[in-house]
Amino acid sequence: MSYMLFLSFTYHRYREDAIIRIYADDRLIDELTLTEDIGLKVVDVTRPPIYHADWVGPHNRCSIFFLPRKNFLFEISEEHLHKKIRIEVQNDYTNHDNGFMTKFAHITFHEIFLFPSVLRDYKNWLKLRRFFWLGSENKSTWEPPSNHWARRPDAITNNLHYHRGGNFFIDIPLFRKHGMIHLSEIGPGKAYVYLWKLVILWAYKVLNTENEDSRSNNT
Repeated sequence: MSYMLFLSFTYHRYREDAIIRIYADDRLIDELTLTEDIGLKVVDVTRPPIYHADWVGPHNRCSIFFLPRKNFLFEISEEHLHKKIRIEVQNDYTNHDNGFMTKFAHITFHEIFLFPSVLRDYKNWLKLRRFFWLGSENKSTWEPPSNHWARRPDAITNNLHYHRGGNFFIDIPLFRKHGMIHLSEIGPGKAYVYLWKLVILWAYKVLNTENEDSRSNNT
């Protein structure tokens, strides 16, 4: 089985191109050269595909999110996923001079997650429906479920949503549970499917919803 590593981030370029290298254990998966800024865009997430499958009740509101304009997907064979994912960033560009610095290149990570490649097809998410958690026991609310059941490693939480410049690397340990590889250590008890990741994949148009869209148009 193969997995997809999903990254999204904003980027402010200054003077030179940033270089990002992705490793699975010690194997180089890909190298990115960032030649221009990556800003934010507004995305309407009021009615993602899962809305039709399980969410019920009134939805008299419009939900939008500010997401990075680009996303990056890397396919990695399971045979190369044993110990860690490493993200290396070369981006040490500033106007530092005589002890002063007013400008610098920086990256802000928004999403880092790993999922089986079969979940690029929406129909395979529906096979996991019994593990969905939609915010309340009667499934009457639309709220992205919290990740309360996972003990997320500092490697992820400490590197999201803040500007980071310079050269650095992020090592994210891998965990195995329920026959799957995770970037988060799954806690005891029932594990729920984190539907926010589904919404993210749909918002970036990397989720195959062809069958669902056809079914919805015929109803």
